[in-house]
Amino acid sequence: MNDMQRRVAEIGHILQERASDLAHASRITDPQEMAHALALAVVGIEDAKAMLMKEQREAERQIGDVAPWEMADK
Repeated sequence: MNDMQRRVAEIGHILQERASDLAHASRITDPQEMAHALALAVVGIEDAKAMLMKEQREAERQIGDVAPWEMADK
């Protein structure tokens, strides 16, 4: 497994954890606790999305779909 595969697997693990958090949140009856749980899940999902986008750009760079100077802008 190369570095990119390891990073993508790590992102998958993070998303699995957030899915578990959402399953837990679905059982919360207190609106304040629900809001807190959902906020944490959203932050984790947004972090994972940013990581995925970075890996996508790196993969595109490796296959030549993105010019090196475009990478600096992202």
